[in-house]
This record gives sequence, structure tokens and C-alpha cells, in this order.
Amino acid sequence: MQSADADAGGAEMERSGATQGICWLLVGVGLAMVAARIAVVRSATGEVPFLGANDRSRWATVSALVDDGTYAIDRQLEIRDAGTGRRTWQTIDLVRHRGRDGRQHYYSSKPPLLPTMIAGVYAAVRGATGSTLEERPFFVGRWVLALVNLPMLAVLYGCVVSVILRCRLGVSRCGTGHFGGWGAVFLTAGTVFGTLVTPFAITLNNHLPAAMATAVALWCFVNLHRRGGLERGQSPGTLPRQGGGPEKAVTPSVAKGRQSPEMSPHQGGVSGRAVTPSGATPSGAERGLSSWGTLWESLLGARGLPRAGWGWMFLAGAAAAFAVANELPALSMAAVWSVMALRRDWIRGLTAFAPGALLVAVAFFGTNWLAHATWRPAYAHRTVGAPVASFEATTAASPSSGPRPADVRRALTAFAEGPVTVEPSRTPDRWRAHFRDTDQLWAIERAADVNAGGRSGGATRFVIREWDDWYDYPGSYWTAENLTGVDRGEPSRVVYAFHMLGGHHGVFSLTPLWLLSLVGSVLWLVRGGRTGRATEAAESEEGGEAEPDPLFRRLLAAGIVAVTLVCMAFYVARPLIDRNYGGVSVAFRWLLWLVPLWLWLAIPAVAAMQRSRWGRAVCGVLLIGSTFSVFAALENPWSHPWIYRYLDYLGWIAD
Repeated sequence: MQSADADAGGAEMERSGATQGICWLLVGVGLAMVAARIAVVRSATGEVPFLGANDRSRWATVSALVDDGTYAIDRQLEIRDAGTGRRTWQTIDLVRHRGRDGRQHYYSSKPPLLPTMIAGVYAAVRGATGSTLEERPFFVGRWVLALVNLPMLAVLYGCVVSVILRCRLGVSRCGTGHFGGWGAVFLTAGTVFGTLVTPFAITLNNHLPAAMATAVALWCFVNLHRRGGLERGQSPGTLPRQGGGPEKAVTPSVAKGRQSPEMSPHQGGVSGRAVTPSGATPSGAERGLSSWGTLWESLLGARGLPRAGWGWMFLAGAAAAFAVANELPALSMAAVWSVMALRRDWIRGLTAFAPGALLVAVAFFGTNWLAHATWRPAYAHRTVGAPVASFEATTAASPSSGPRPADVRRALTAFAEGPVTVEPSRTPDRWRAHFRDTDQLWAIERAADVNAGGRSGGATRFVIREWDDWYDYPGSYWTAENLTGVDRGEPSRVVYAFHMLGGHHGVFSLTPLWLLSLVGSVLWLVRGGRTGRATEAAESEEGGEAEPDPLFRRLLAAGIVAVTLVCMAFYVARPLIDRNYGGVSVAFRWLLWLVPLWLWLAIPAVAAMQRSRWGRAVCGVLLIGSTFSVFAALENPWSHPWIYRYLDYLGWIAD
């Protein structure tokens, strides 16, 4: 019997080793595929390795920092290709405001933290090669892309695959199988070839770093909530103690009948009646108190686990915050991670998780201050500031006319001097007053509270406000008359929600793999991920990892589902100009940071589907459909999804 058990265990280890080998091989193939794509990346016009306005905005900041020592990108915007004469660094993703030198400058509208980090890589490449991005854009740009994006993609893949390989789910009362083998290989293939994060690895963007950070946070918390199975350095048959050291060796059958008095009733997946430290059977009252205590601990804290590692918590906090630094809506998931951290170990949550998040926050706001001399990100400057003065026009004015420069100069005598020009702005009934000597801007609005149309008798009353609309500048793309295509926004929120979920930018139509995440979320919430009626004790005996914190999976799944719904509702509720599907992009890209979490949600669905031939066939079809979208997007992620392009070809997309 012992020999048969040993043979079975050896075969299981062999299968497990083969599964891991295949999974990591797929990761390597995926990285090689992306590396090859980076090696030949070039724009549609062939002059630079920049693929769209979004990444050109970041490249301009990187170049300005290293080559010019400033965040202002005025010079980069004027760079022209020697052969074609085109301005190959031109971008619409920019803002304009007064710099520290008192003059108006152009800046990238993207948060400066990530470009500042990339600038360090560019500085190293420039120092090693003696070449600049402007002189040799392909040579330097491709090296920078490879050194920045490939490590991030490797971390993303590595964290997700590690979580997949760690997961073991019982699938029946008798334990006839576990998630693993086919399921692990399938989800690894989905991670590498089936999500639309991969195409963004060939360009500078914020979505890959945000997805990577989310994957790191997920990996940290899965490790922080590891079940009470064998830990490194323990021999088979030992149970972990609260302090991390081993107790005396016991067999699983013995473990079923008793548990360590230092462990919570759920730790290690140990079942059976609880015993007191003296070994006596507790009374009914004691058992009742123990049950209430267990419920309290389950709801408010994972007290059956050892003290959380400081490094794990610090890394989790930094990763959660870095995701927010790249995708603001990830703040909702950061709140979930914070609750998880405090619940897991509130001391480490305050002394490790919080400092890790604070470090990233300081870097985010610090670089924003260096770039713009304000704590608010550039995208928060879209309107005008506080009123500073008001005046009435000295001559009659028609409802559509603006104020005379002389009237403006007289009203602002206490604030500015010199010649002034008055120009229309991108907002009706608002004008820009530009004092040329000091390069100051002021906003002038027609008063809305004086009779009808702001007219008082024969004069028109105007209010002067501080200028704070950084997207309003001469030639700005972000005006009603200049916006084109999807950037004009979708008027109907219902239509927008449809295309976001199942239409031309659909989460499910472009990546049908997420249907498994939909099913998996239900399984996580209802059964804790188990696809049959397996008990935790049975899972422990059959090779799974018994869980000391039974609510962790359910709480994490609930958090992911809630955050997903909140983010989707947030984007549907945005004003017209922001309902643009993420602009020209191969996906509804603002949700891509959730990809690692959606892959985790899919685990129990795959565990259930892998048990039958038809289930595996359905999974295969979903993966093939998702992979089609990925490979269609590998040429340039800053292009429309293949569904949108096909509908446009059919003439079904309105101009």
C-alpha cells in the first residue's frame, strides 16, 4: 500500500512538473513573440517607432527630460523628419500652461511619473550608445521599449501564472480531480495569447504597467493567504504553528481527528471536534463560544494565519498604489486591497502596506509638482478658476461678440499690464485674454446673472476668472469642431454600454474568454471556487491547500466584481467628450488593468469545464476567439478593433 501511494505521489509530481514546464514555456514563447514585434516596430509612415498620439506624448516627455532637462515638450513637437518633413513627434495628448519661467509651454497630458521612470532607462541607453532618440529613433527607441516593456510583461505573466499554478480546487466530494494540468495550461495560454494587454507591450502606455501592478498585488495577497499546507523547510506530515515553526509530525488521518490548540478551528483545513489545551472535550457552552469566536475571526480577520511578512505587505501596497498612478479608477481596487491588508494583519497593514502605497503616492505627486508646479494632474485642469474681476462693456455688444481688449486691460490693471489680445476659446461665451508681455492668460465669461443674455441696459457684463483650462490653446484638438470619429463621443449611454460590453469595443465580443470569468465569479461567490461539493478537509487530503481563512476567496471575488461594475458604471456616466471608448484603440483599454483579476475569476469555471470533452472544447473556442483579437491588434494597438473596422467597411459606422 505504501509503495502504491508512493508511486501515485511520484506520478502526480511528474504530472505537476510537466504542467509547470509547459506553462513557463508558453510564457517564454509569448515574450519572444512580443520581443520580435518590438524589434521591427515602426509607425505607419515609417519614420519613427512611435505608433500613436498617446505614446508620442510619453516619448516626447522622455526625450525632453533627458535631452533638454525639462518636462516642457515644445522642442519635440517641432522635430521633423529629414526626408519627409513631417513633424513626427506631434501629438494631440498635450496641455499648455505657464511654466516656472513665466512663459506658456506645452506638456504631455499624461501623469509624469511613468515617463520619468522611463527617462532613466533612456538615459542609460543614451550613455551606453552615445545616441539620442532624435538622432536614431529606431535604434534607441526599440531598445528602450524592450528594456521597459519586456520586464513588465514578464512580471505580469509570471505573477498570474504563479497564482494559477498555486491554485488547487477540489471538484467533487470524492476528490476525483483538481484544477491543474489541462486547466493550468489553458489559462496560461489565455494569459499570454488571449488578452488585449499583450499588444500594448509594443508601445509606451499606462495600461501594461497598471496591469502588471495589479498582477503583483494579486500575487502578494494570494501568497499572504496561503493555506496551511507544507511550507518551505517543513517535512511531510507537519503542521505549521502560529509562529511559523513546525509541530510534531502527524498524518492526515490523525490531523482529521485533532488540531493544534494554537491553531484556529479552520486553520489547515483540519476538521473534527475542537479540543482544549488540556485535551479535554469542550462543553456545549465552550463550543458555542468557540463557534462565535471563529465567525468573528472569519469576518474581521484572518487570525488563523501566521504574522504577515513585512516585505509581502510593503510590495502589495506599492503595487496597489502604482496601479492607481497609472489608472485612476484602480483606486477602487486599492480600497479593496487595503481592506484585505487590514483584515489579514492590521499591524502589517499599517506598518508595511500603507508605507508602500505612500511611497508611490509621494513619487506620483512629487513628479507632478516638478512637471507642472501643482499637485493636481494635468487632466484635472479642464475648466476655469475663481473670479477675480468683472466689468461692463463701454459700448453696446451683440450677444455673440466678445469684450474689447481695452476693457479687459482696464479691469485687470491690478493683476496684469501691457498689450492684451482677446481670442475665442473652446467653450461658448468664453474668451481667452492673453497679456503678451507676461504671457499670462485670463478667462472672460459672459455673466449669466444679469437680465437676459448678460446684458444690462446698453452694456454687456463680463466676469474675469483665473485661467485653468490647460486643454484650451490655439489649434487644440479638444474642441467640438476639431474632434473626429469616436472622439466626438457617443450620445446614447445605452448604446455606449452595449458597445463597451458586446459591440465593436466589447469586453466579451473581443475577448470571449471573459465569459469564463463571469461564470467563475459566481462559483467563487457561491462555493468559494469549488466546482462540486468537496469539503476543505477533503481538499487537504487530496493534495489541495487547506485554507485557514475561508472567506478570502469570496471576499476577493466580491471585491473584483464590485470594482468591475463600479468602473463600467463610471465610464458610462462620463460626459459626452469622455464617452469615446478610449479613443482610437484596439480595446476598451481603460479596463485592461483588470485583466489579471479577471483571469483569477476564471479559475473555478475552467476547473469545472476541464472535466468533460465538451467543456474543454468550449474553452478552446473561447480562447481561439480571444486570440484572434490579440493577433489582429499586434500591428498597432493604437488602431480600431477588428470588429469596428469590419463594421466600418460594411458602412454601419456613422461618420
